Amino acid sequence: MAKKEVVKNIRLELEVPDPPSYLYTNSKLRDQYYEREARELEELILDHRSCDQYYIKIVKDIETVCEFCGNDWWDNLEHNGRPACCNDAINEWEKTACIDLEGKNNE
Repeated sequence: MAKKEVVKNIRLELEVPDPPSYLYTNSKLRDQYYEREARELEELILDHRSCDQYYIKIVKDIETVCEFCGNDWWDNLEHNGRPACCNDAINEWEKTACIDLEGKNNE
């Protein structure tokens, strides 16, 4: 039996222009920018009556990064779950681990 590939679905991805540089430090405003751009594009498409069946879906590619240094979170974990990317992350993890241990001891 030979395998055969068939098209099951087609998904289009459109790239909107990069947001202004001041939005790179504020993820909430950056998300709002992209959502607004997608809504405006959807309105533009739906203004053409022959395109009523189209829908634009916002797909977010999300990465988990260290809040302190921005490095990939999963690539920088030790076997015990301790981050190894920067001192700030290590210190925060150690504080949280101590709080968790203290809470478990008090139960």
